[in-house]
Amino acid sequence: MILIDGARYDVLSELVVEGKLPNLRKLDMRRAVTVFPSTTGPAYLPFLTGFFPGELDVPGIRWLSKDALARNFLHPHARRSYMGYEAVFFNRDIKARTIFQYFHKPWAIFSLITKGLSPRGNRTRWVRRLMYPYSHFLHDWRPLERTFARKLIEWAESDSDFLFAVFPSVDGFSHLYHPFHPKVLESYRNFDRALGTMLEVLRKRGELKDTLVLVVSDHGLSPTRTHVDLARFLHERFGCLYYPLVFKPGASSAEMVSGNGMSHIYLKNGTWRGRTFYEDIEDLQLLEDLLKLEGMDFLACRTREGAILVLGRRGRAKVLSEGGRVLYEFEGEDPLSFGGSGTFSSLEVLERTFCGEHPDAPLQLLQLFSSERTGDIVASARPGYDLRARWEFPEHRSTHGALTKDQMLVPVLSNAPLPPEPMRTVELFGWILKLSGRDHGETPTD
Repeated sequence: MILIDGARYDVLSELVVEGKLPNLRKLDMRRAVTVFPSTTGPAYLPFLTGFFPGELDVPGIRWLSKDALARNFLHPHARRSYMGYEAVFFNRDIKARTIFQYFHKPWAIFSLITKGLSPRGNRTRWVRRLMYPYSHFLHDWRPLERTFARKLIEWAESDSDFLFAVFPSVDGFSHLYHPFHPKVLESYRNFDRALGTMLEVLRKRGELKDTLVLVVSDHGLSPTRTHVDLARFLHERFGCLYYPLVFKPGASSAEMVSGNGMSHIYLKNGTWRGRTFYEDIEDLQLLEDLLKLEGMDFLACRTREGAILVLGRRGRAKVLSEGGRVLYEFEGEDPLSFGGSGTFSSLEVLERTFCGEHPDAPLQLLQLFSSERTGDIVASARPGYDLRARWEFPEHRSTHGALTKDQMLVPVLSNAPLPPEPMRTVELFGWILKLSGRDHGETPTD
């Protein structure tokens, strides 16, 4: 299983059709819906665990635990940013078995998640920590590409029975420029060459026909024109905790952005303990002012009855889980473009939204709000905008994380026939285990 971080379906498929990715062209290709937030790390979880990030209580690349913060402002697990030193806690935070634990000799290359791997199986344990900062700050992802290609060959020549490898430069160059930049397109071609070399080694060893090859992406990206300073908006109103300034005393709100296209907003509401429901938000003008921010697509918050209230500029909707089905009702202009009110199965939700502006939105919001660490308010940005104006070096010119089609639809390719569209990335975990003769029936565990 090889993940091209940040690969857009439309960009990759166009390169395949044009014959510029000859090795990927040999594979069966489908579209799939990733998870919300559509961001690196949480969007790995479907592939590696078979669960949504909300189900595993990992609702973003950054999050806050209000209950832990209420116990101790300096609690080591009250806040997270997997973009910094707290990435060492990611494996600890995952309360489920990973796919690595189903195989005898698994390997990982450039993976943020390594739970279930032996130190020997984590093939870039130290290299990743050195090369990622170099590539990020010096704007050069090519050394990682070369290391990635060498490691693929090493795996093909080894006795390992499973590989999860992450190819980071499509995402890296897309953030620096835009998803259609020549350096991004060249990264796709470099990936294809590395894949082809690995497949040729397997062919010469007589192992290719018995090897399941799956190429996936965790999220797409949208070009970014405008940065919205959501943290400053909240700080001027309440005082706000946000990365890297997360230890400021006296704050009454917190803002935790993911991929820059979505953010969790937490409100103190007298005490940090427990969720602040829609009915508890004392300053309802706050919601109206948030919606007036340039580039804001929608807000979502939980009501006391257990429903999710979705607020747009000219309408609102209610999402509720009822006996395994999804209730969706809206008034005014439909904020999620769902196209109707009623009760729907999980598959019907996916079918109705798969080609729309907000793929799988009702179910994605339900899974996200199943986490106790999800914000009291969840904000999602429109394409062309993000929600982080400072503390991002280098400046991002592409965004992911939001619940929009360019960021939620991803390519899936395989040398085995794939499940039909529409599908979710979370479905591939069980599919892999089934094809490899392994049982799947796990639930998140402590």
